[in-house]
Parts: sequence; structure tokens; C-alpha cells
Amino acid sequence: MTLMHEAAHPAVLYPSPATCYQKERRHQRFQLRLPVHLSFAANGLVRQLEGVSRNVSTSSLLFRANEPIPVHTHVALTITVECAETCRHIQLRGEGEVVRIQQARKEAGFLMAVACSRPITEMTARAID
Repeated sequence: MTLMHEAAHPAVLYPSPATCYQKERRHQRFQLRLPVHLSFAANGLVRQLEGVSRNVSTSSLLFRANEPIPVHTHVALTITVECAETCRHIQLRGEGEVVRIQQARKEAGFLMAVACSRPITEMTARAID
């Protein structure tokens, strides 16, 4: 909430514009830049695409990739977290549908949002080779 003053009401609270229009999120989002591997069907073939996450929650993913994936495409995704201190890779798996795509503004490629059909969860933990 932002405090705004008016002559008739010297201390009336009004929500800030950002508060009025901010979409409520079901799950906390984490600003993470991690490698993302996606696979999806296109023209009868299974395609593979690499990208980098921008933010991740248990139910969604925003990532950047060099090629676009059409909206409504079902994707399987793997996010790899490298833990240098423990020499382990943690792989997070999820499945969902591409719900939004836009041209990246500050860099080449596309930003795409995936709504997951079930929560993103840890798949395996393995030692780094």
C-alpha cells in the first residue's frame, strides 16, 4: 500500500498501481539462471531444445531459448542444478504446456512460460564426472 495525501482526506491509504495490477501467485518464484533441457513433439518428431531459466516455481517455469516453442505445446523439462560444494548434480523434472511466448528484449531469443501439469520435483542426484 502507498500512502497518498488528498486535501479532503489528509491520510487516506490507496493501493499503489503495482499492487492493483499484480497477479497473485499460487507458489513462490525463485529467480534462478539454470540450464533447462526440453523435449516436445513437433511434426511427428521428438524435438530437443536447450534454454536457461529466468524464474522457477513448483508449478511453472519462465525460460529463454534461441528457438520458439509454439503456445499450447506439451513439453517435458529437466532443470539441472550443479552443487559445486558437494560435487553433485540435482535434476528437477516437470511436464507442462507452453502458455506464453515473447521476443526477449535485452538479448537474442525468446522468453517462454510453461504451466506445469504437476509440481516440478527432484528426479535424481548424481556425482559430477
